[in-house]
Amino acid sequence: MALEISDVIECDVEECVFNTDKKCHTMAIMVGGPDPLCDTYMSGSKKSGSGDLFAKVGTCKIGQCKYNSEYECQAHGITVVPKGSKAFCGTYEL
Repeated sequence: MALEISDVIECDVEECVFNTDKKCHTMAIMVGGPDPLCDTYMSGSKKSGSGDLFAKVGTCKIGQCKYNSEYECQAHGITVVPKGSKAFCGTYEL
């Protein structure tokens, strides 16, 4: 059975260089451990990424998440949310 790549359906981390209008405009993000951080997050005022690209979840290193299958996200889509000065996967569940 082929795995489908999960979409980043919304990003609430407005200061990320890839965020425009709550959409992540890069090819893919990585969710890293030990916390479900968006490892692709970069703070900055100058926006980057292509306006016609919408991010997918390339890899998830959070093995205990219920949506993780062999380090691939199996959620229908994820959200990225701010927590302090960091960006987290808001879809993460044990």
